[in-house]
Amino acid sequence: MAKLKKSARARTGAVSIEERRRRIRSLIETNTQGSVAELAEGFGVSAVTIRTDLTALEHMGVVVRTH
Repeated sequence: MAKLKKSARARTGAVSIEERRRRIRSLIETNTQGSVAELAEGFGVSAVTIRTDLTALEHMGVVVRTH
């Protein structure tokens, strides 16, 4: 998933929750999958933050989480 990390890292910086979630959605749609660790590293946030984002996106029916 190097492509995922590169895309996310290129856009890091202080962004709103809504913007980060929009970008996560876009990355998932493009790459079809991504790990919490890769997303956290790419966005410069904690794994807990990414899990919270993914849970919100899952409740909205935007992503399907697998383990």
